[in-house]
Amino acid sequence: MDVSAVTYPPGLRRLLSLSLLAAGVLTGATAQQYVLHEVPLPPGAPDNDMYVRGANESLGLVLLVASNGYYTRRAGGSFVRVPLDNGQQASWIGIDSRDTLHGLFATNPVGACRWDVESGYLRLQSPPGSTKIYIEDVSESGWAVGGAGYAGSFGRGGDPLRFVPDGRAENFGPAIPGWSRLALGVNDNGDFVGVTGDMDLSPRRGFAYQGGSVLVVERPAGFREAAFTYINDRGLIVGVATGPPMGPRAATWTESGGWRFLVDPVKWPESGATDVNSLGHIALQLWNSTSSDQIIALWTERHRERLINDLLGAQALGWVFYEIVRVTDKGVLVGNGLRPGDGKARPWIATPKATRVGAGLVVEAGATIAGAGGLSVRPERGAGAAVVASARLDSAPHYLWLTGEVRASGPAQAVLEVRDLTTGHWDTVDVARTPVGREWTKVELVLTGDLARYRAPDGTVSVRATVRPTLPTARARAQVEFRAFAFEAVLD
Repeated sequence: MDVSAVTYPPGLRRLLSLSLLAAGVLTGATAQQYVLHEVPLPPGAPDNDMYVRGANESLGLVLLVASNGYYTRRAGGSFVRVPLDNGQQASWIGIDSRDTLHGLFATNPVGACRWDVESGYLRLQSPPGSTKIYIEDVSESGWAVGGAGYAGSFGRGGDPLRFVPDGRAENFGPAIPGWSRLALGVNDNGDFVGVTGDMDLSPRRGFAYQGGSVLVVERPAGFREAAFTYINDRGLIVGVATGPPMGPRAATWTESGGWRFLVDPVKWPESGATDVNSLGHIALQLWNSTSSDQIIALWTERHRERLINDLLGAQALGWVFYEIVRVTDKGVLVGNGLRPGDGKARPWIATPKATRVGAGLVVEAGATIAGAGGLSVRPERGAGAAVVASARLDSAPHYLWLTGEVRASGPAQAVLEVRDLTTGHWDTVDVARTPVGREWTKVELVLTGDLARYRAPDGTVSVRATVRPTLPTARARAQVEFRAFAFEAVLD
């Protein structure tokens, strides 16, 4: 049986295709918390509808211009038209941190593929006998997942596939219980989640593949079907459960807490998720009980669901927003909508309003040599060079990130850590490590959640940047420089 013949519950995979534009116009201005930007057409492209199909953390984009083809907008802002491969048009699903596109060819020969400006096309190997390939999700680090279908092969349903960053395809059919299985979401560690069903098409369940182990999870009580659709880098699983009689309901799942529904079903009888970032912030699509129109929202543990018009204020007037494609770890939202005026489809980017605060630098390890525009530090023999960047914030932030630039006279590695005032230690739960060389290299640490523990009574937040040479022979003569360190905070 071909897996394309299996009917998945409404809202299971992406809840809406780009062709379903039924949505409500958002009205009612509030104080804006995000700044809205419309993504412009690529130079020379016709003024047709345009959609974003994927985005990475640096806001590299995969764009589809109707009746014209695909473009990529690289992290620096330049546009490149994606060429055909021997006359074939691929369908692109996502883009990773290297600006590599991931997608598939739906016509003969069927198969997954990748493309980037420097290397061109790479066609990936498909499982023997497969007649359909699905690509459902792409991670920042280059993992991709989906499935393979086998038409006309009785007794064989669908196999979940994982494509590793080097291009190899891994078939997890033997490892995942069930008959028809599809991988739907993947994180930067290569862990993935999906949906599995038995040959008799009995109600489907969610599965997770984490750290080499497989877990199949029963449906929530009272629901007929369920699936896991996303997994973030911290292992938080996002899914959906559906009736009948209940419509789809967005939820998270953890091994310790089980299923947890995200919104009030009386207010929002139907809901689904379209992305989750590594901080647990979830993009939602919602349907209320009085209208068939859908509304999009951002869910956080701190604020629950916040509707897009509440985040954008007056900027939302006239827009019809129907999808959030990506939530970055900095809280930037990337999505699709119909713009005011001519009603043409356009991608949009919403950036949280941030306060930029310059950071004072204090040397913690090593000797200061010069300080023009920054600090130049020579480490002690066998040790690293470290500086502490500090800034004072008026209130506890919702998001906080530190950026700066570092270079070294030889190969080195930079590590950023934040001071936790509750323990008195430098917090290395999510250490940001960056290779450093002779050229100035950007380093960055992003924080969110309960940030009060990082803020001293006088409002000071401190981050330590340590640079250690990676070659033992270079440690005695290494020189390290730091510059342009600053905090950006989104305050509530």
